[in-house]
Amino acid sequence: MFLLDLLDNLPCLRLSEHHMEMFLWGMSECGAQEVPSLYALQQTQEWLRKECGGVPTSRWESSMGNILYLNDISKIIANDYMNPQVDTLLHFYPEEMDGPVSESWPTKRIKEMPPDQLTPMHRKGLKDFYVNKLAELESGEYVIPHMWIVHKKRMCADAHRVYVAADGLVVDQGLVTIDAEDLLLNYLDLVDEGRVIFAPGSQSYANAMPNPLRAIADGDELYFRFLWADDVGGNITKLINAHKNIYLAHANVPGCLLQQEYFVRFVATTPHGTMAEQFEAVLAMVQKTLSDPPHTYNAHSHQFCKFQLAVPRLPADNPQQSEEASHIGPSGNCKCQHCTVGGPAATRESDDGYHALHETEQQLWMAAEGKPAPVSAMQTATGVKDCVAQIWIGRVSSQAKKLKKENPSWTLTQVQGTVKAWLDAHPGNPWSTLLSFPGLDPHKDTPVEILHTILLGLIKYVWHNLHTSWTDSQHELFIAHLQGTNIDGLSVPPIWAEYMSQYRNSLISKHFKALMQTMLWYHVIPDMAEYLANLRVLIGNVLDAFDGVNPARITNNAKLHILVHLPEDVEWFGLPIRYATEVFECFNHIFCMCSVLSNHHAPGRDIARKCPSLEQMKHIMSGGFWPSNTNKWTQVSRHVRSVLHSHPIVQTHLGWVSPSKTFPGHIKLQPFKNAHAQPDPAPPSDSTWIPGLTVVAESEDTCHLGSWVCAQQNQHQGDTHFILNLFALHNAHLVCQVLPRHLTAPQPLHVDCRMYHDKVAAALRVSQALKRS
Repeated sequence: MFLLDLLDNLPCLRLSEHHMEMFLWGMSECGAQEVPSLYALQQTQEWLRKECGGVPTSRWESSMGNILYLNDISKIIANDYMNPQVDTLLHFYPEEMDGPVSESWPTKRIKEMPPDQLTPMHRKGLKDFYVNKLAELESGEYVIPHMWIVHKKRMCADAHRVYVAADGLVVDQGLVTIDAEDLLLNYLDLVDEGRVIFAPGSQSYANAMPNPLRAIADGDELYFRFLWADDVGGNITKLINAHKNIYLAHANVPGCLLQQEYFVRFVATTPHGTMAEQFEAVLAMVQKTLSDPPHTYNAHSHQFCKFQLAVPRLPADNPQQSEEASHIGPSGNCKCQHCTVGGPAATRESDDGYHALHETEQQLWMAAEGKPAPVSAMQTATGVKDCVAQIWIGRVSSQAKKLKKENPSWTLTQVQGTVKAWLDAHPGNPWSTLLSFPGLDPHKDTPVEILHTILLGLIKYVWHNLHTSWTDSQHELFIAHLQGTNIDGLSVPPIWAEYMSQYRNSLISKHFKALMQTMLWYHVIPDMAEYLANLRVLIGNVLDAFDGVNPARITNNAKLHILVHLPEDVEWFGLPIRYATEVFECFNHIFCMCSVLSNHHAPGRDIARKCPSLEQMKHIMSGGFWPSNTNKWTQVSRHVRSVLHSHPIVQTHLGWVSPSKTFPGHIKLQPFKNAHAQPDPAPPSDSTWIPGLTVVAESEDTCHLGSWVCAQQNQHQGDTHFILNLFALHNAHLVCQVLPRHLTAPQPLHVDCRMYHDKVAAALRVSQALKRS
């Protein structure tokens, strides 16, 4: 029964009921005993979902009246706590580090979140220490932790010092860093001893004690996770059945693992509603965890805990991010949801406007006049267009027209007042919930997404301009050079140069990634300040290069201007590859197959009910826990748990990659039968060598025989001049670390960029005027 359930719930290998019926028939014909019927299998699966940690699916009616089906986010995140494959990987606190940055926890977005949206407590022994609560150090000093933070791999806290004065405790407004190991007594201990008496000037701190979370959580831990949504086709025919999906990724998991389909979770889909309606339901579930933290089991510590949820960012493709930010989109005059640059053509083509490209409520009351045309003009001029407000604008305009027709003597003020009262009587806000959700700014927290902006945008434009002018002989030369590229050390699949040339107008992201490996695909940033300086220069060079080819492109194409905001997003959110949406695009295949295999009567409900079965199979196979009928936490037998680790084919179809067991310096030896082969050149006779096949470098790359490597040594004799290709694809960031900064720092194409932009803008105004005449 287990193997049948596994085959029916492999995310990357979806089977229909007809497939399963044939499997069962084939097993019976082969003489297998006690083969269940398809109905019996489905009944067992339904029982497993209820009893073994399944994710419930709930019905939700939006403020627009649409019916949606969503999977419980709290249960999805709770299962990560109960999953021994995931629990030990979770990171709960912001981090301070002086060295390389590879994750999101050291970034400004996490460290500058309000303390009440971060993990509020730290447990030392049997004592819980909360933020904004008085504590005593082993030295006898008093402190009030402001925010828990990991500093140089040690748990610390930014805290206020508290001094004892004649009239009570006085709080110093400054912050100091304390080591969590130095904590001795928590707030409750000090209350019991009668030592919590604050001076009149520090009463604001006293009023915040005790922490209200202590009453509802024992070991409360806060999760950060991000949501992503996109439009996908739900059919395998050319008739596109558009769906709007919300997927979930657990942002406490290391970023390198989030690129595995195993860590992508389906939340909801709708073929008829809007994304804002789905976010309304999702954010309601998130908001509920703040007042009622879900209770779960920690697979690592075997203790109970609770958690809260937060939304630090909303990665998506460009049109989706515009919708989330209530932005009109790239077709408007103001094409950017991050800033206010743009405007009519005359503004964009002016000197200041052209250089800047390198660098809702009011609409509702206008609609109450019963004239939709001024609303559209305002949206075009300001770039503000909310998908929820757009529906209400139509309803408000119709209501105003109806009132004018029924009451021709009414003034405009009377009509607008009546319409406003009618609108206020409806529940919910007449605009997107994202605009008012605490701790989330959809304009700032929609980071530049490199898949659609860079690979399917910038690189696609460059590739098209490059190959369209080639002759047949140049295409053949390109194929020969590309196919001869040494991909040793690159994380790309084999390059099919002839295929890429033949279908050059239909390439996808993996092809563009092979053609262009840049600093945006770094998996670690050695020096953030240096990286940002390089990135700004390179982005400026790219935009200036486009100006030289087609000056009008940057005024009409939002993707080029959006690049300007990339350095800010890197500083705010971290490495661009950590919030790339490519893995979600891959997961769309799983979603599409769930849609194809549904009954198509209620696809939103059917898909929402099937995806928890896929999620539950991953949980069971990973050794996840669930509560039994005897109130004990249990998991499947070790034989079932061993299937995931011992069968690579199962790992592949679950979308899980086994953790690497290699480390720098690890050597793989030759098989014993080949060990007698002598290396060339032969080693000295007084030395002993054991032939090997590979060695893992400090960069964690696997080096084979014949691999080119960069090695450092104290002294070098011989040549003093070398030629090194800094535009090579292989570990460019490591090469830059070896060489002096002045040899690797990118140089701007133009010394005076503003003068160049003014010159290009002047020429653009002339050419555009001729086109319009």
